[in-house]
Amino acid sequence: MNGDNAGFFAIGTLAIVLLFFGMRSFDSDGNFTVGRGSGIKPPAVLIDPGGTRELFIAPSQSGSYETQVRLNGENIDMLVDTGASFVTIRQSDANRAGLIVSDRDFRHRFSTANGEVFAAQANAASLAIGPAVLNDVTVFVLPDEKLDIGLLGMDALNRFGRMEMTDGGLRLSVE
Repeated sequence: MNGDNAGFFAIGTLAIVLLFFGMRSFDSDGNFTVGRGSGIKPPAVLIDPGGTRELFIAPSQSGSYETQVRLNGENIDMLVDTGASFVTIRQSDANRAGLIVSDRDFRHRFSTANGEVFAAQANAASLAIGPAVLNDVTVFVLPDEKLDIGLLGMDALNRFGRMEMTDGGLRLSVE
């Protein structure tokens, strides 16, 4: 490459690098995500004429129910999983929520669709889904590489008055 083209090549390379980083964003864990954040939102709150409050979670494009919760005040993306017995979160989410676990805490054996894994048990002071707050919630923590998104399991879902899939979404009654 001759000297005349070196400057042009350097500027072109810099432009491509800046374009690449400009099209990326960071998620809540400081990891890069392409183009946008997770897009997962808190549930909508519905109030019927009788005053009953319900949380409404619309299905994602894949048909699953994903929502944003607040665990000890920190926003965490979760998948509503009626096949999961417990609230299960990623270790990075646990750390953000102040639930610090050590390597020796990973002693609870779980069988998952992807095989067996060891989890750590922790207790969260609160888990809020929209305006509904569950206090003193047991959570299980998995290493990040073993879990893509937190699971809102039946131990939390059973604490709602009613859960049903209707009108194209999932409704949880708040009592």
